[in-house]
Amino acid sequence: MTGTGSGQPFGAITRATVDGSTGLVNAASAVSVFSLLSNLPVRFRVYDRAKPYWMANIAVINLLRALTAFASATTAVVNDNTPTTAYQRIFGYDLLESTTMDGSNAVGGHKNLLIFDANSYLICDRIGTTVIYEPLVPGAGGINPAGVTGWFAYRRVGADTPTATALRVHNNA
Repeated sequence: MTGTGSGQPFGAITRATVDGSTGLVNAASAVSVFSLLSNLPVRFRVYDRAKPYWMANIAVINLLRALTAFASATTAVVNDNTPTTAYQRIFGYDLLESTTMDGSNAVGGHKNLLIFDANSYLICDRIGTTVIYEPLVPGAGGINPAGVTGWFAYRRVGADTPTATALRVHNNA
C-alpha cells in the first residue's frame, strides 16, 4: 500500500493521484467522499472491465460508519448490510480494510481514503523462487557460525500502475 518503489514495489498510495478536495473525512457532511468518487474517471468506475474498490484503515472506516451521506439520511456512508458479499460497501462499491494505510483523520497531509480500479494496479511476480541451503548460518557478529543450518528463499516482485488517475486518494491537508 505504501511502498516507495526503491527496493520494494510501488504502493497504491504512493502512485495515486491526490484528490483536489481536501478536509477531514468525517467533516459535517460526506462531501469529501462524494468528491473523491466523482473525481475518479468514469472509465475506472463503470466500464465493463472496471473493478473499483474503496480502501481505508479501520479507524477511518469506523468514522465513515458514523457519517450519513446527507443531512436527513438515516443510513451511514458505509453499508454493512450487504447479504451477497462479505465486504462493506460505500455508494455501491466494495470497501476493503488496509492495516498499512494511515488511520489518522487529523489535518496535516494524511492520505487515509483511497478509491481505485483494481484492474489498473498491476502486481508482477517473476516466475520462480530461489531457495538456498546454508550449512553455516552466521551468528550475531556476522563472522562466526551460530551452529545452526538454514534455508534462505527469495523472489522478485514488482507493482505499479500504468495510469495514475485510476487511483485517487483523499488528503487531509
